[in-house]
Amino acid sequence: MDQPAPAAASPGRAYKALTTFFDEHENEVLNIEILPPAFPPPDGICMQEGLNLGVPKETLVAAFIEARQIFSENIKQGPHSIEAYKATRPILLLDPEHLTAANFLKRRLEHLQSRSQSQPQTIYHHTLHTHLTFQTTILTSPLHRQTKSPTLWHHRFWLVKHHILPNILLPNHLPPNRLPPNPSSPGLDVQEFLQSELNVICKSGERHPKNYYAFQYARRLFNLVLAQRSVDEVEVVHMKEVLQMMRSWCSRHPSDISGFSFLAWLLHHTKNVEDRRRVVDRVVGYALSVGLANESVWWFVRTVLADGTVGEGEGGKEILGVLVGWLRERGGKSHGGGEERGEIGVEERVRQTVEWVGRYGILQPSSTADS
Repeated sequence: MDQPAPAAASPGRAYKALTTFFDEHENEVLNIEILPPAFPPPDGICMQEGLNLGVPKETLVAAFIEARQIFSENIKQGPHSIEAYKATRPILLLDPEHLTAANFLKRRLEHLQSRSQSQPQTIYHHTLHTHLTFQTTILTSPLHRQTKSPTLWHHRFWLVKHHILPNILLPNHLPPNRLPPNPSSPGLDVQEFLQSELNVICKSGERHPKNYYAFQYARRLFNLVLAQRSVDEVEVVHMKEVLQMMRSWCSRHPSDISGFSFLAWLLHHTKNVEDRRRVVDRVVGYALSVGLANESVWWFVRTVLADGTVGEGEGGKEILGVLVGWLRERGGKSHGGGEERGEIGVEERVRQTVEWVGRYGILQPSSTADS
């Protein structure tokens, strides 16, 4: 005989369960998933395993209702209200565009920062770290709307610009007792932080393909860092490692135009021409070796070849020559198989790329394959 389904959680129980779990793991990035109706939790509220949390949509809605009521009742007390602060977590988890909750978090951080001028900064740094950690949880969990939330990504940029990077980029302008946002990582530097943020961005890009808002945040973040450094100091960011990471990610996600667009943007902001050429050369080599016909790949290749990103000298001409030679070796024969299904195959993509660069680019191919 089938067991009866567990009763749906009341708003109070749902809110308490989620808040308790978040409090217990406030310094850890969690993985939150929405459970389908076919997998109800035994207690009717949620399923927990380590840092993984499975929540039915009904539980999340119930917790949101309770959180919204608690938030409305306590926000009048001002930014120092702990209850209002805790209520923002279920609210933003269900509704990432809740501007009132996001703005309350800003006011709370500003309030704690102003208090820290005359008092120990432990509470301020603790709140800053736990808030950034929880936001990372929302942006990297398999939650479709949340990972592409313009409000959350804009809020994260505000958080980084006003409360995190000043601790890292301008140590000489800070009071002697000013600590990094995470007290457990006092040695955090720019490279570590950018690498960490890029991991968050790429993970979010995997959760929601073509995540424009995530990669737009990446552009704004890098612009912010580079604008506060001299030309010589830009190399401290170790752009080689960043380029390698993004090139590898794009190779694993060849249909992601947002990722390739950001990679092209990174190349434009890389001083070393040889580093730029090496990235493009490896993308082309990989695409030809596995027969990638994805439009995003070849948009990237033709764009960086045409606009001189890889230089106007032998480096760019060599890559273009590889494409022309590859077409010549094929002799007009198609081996991609895509054409049979009405798709554009890799040979046609390469041909279009060579013709496009020849027509609009500063590089001119020495010769092209016959049509």
